[in-house]
Amino acid sequence: MIREISCQEAARYVYGYLDGELEPRTRAEFLQHLEACRKCLGAVEFERRVIDFIRDRGSSESPSPGLRDRVRRLFEAGAGAGNGGSVTRER
Repeated sequence: MIREISCQEAARYVYGYLDGELEPRTRAEFLQHLEACRKCLGAVEFERRVIDFIRDRGSSESPSPGLRDRVRRLFEAGAGAGNGGSVTRER
């Protein structure tokens, strides 16, 4: 059974998803949420483009230590203003 997750919970899983580090059950919950929430899907696609852009630049410089935290806080703040963020799943 896949449980529903909120936008705020989905925000916590974005980087784990993009890095391929989510457990199978969490990944399924996250993907189910993205199917129903265009706002979160857009945010994930944006993050993926940012990561691809940085990777493609081939820069040897690392982002500042607080960058990931700042981006996560912005994503969570935006997700909180969304559509309520939860979906109903079949059981």
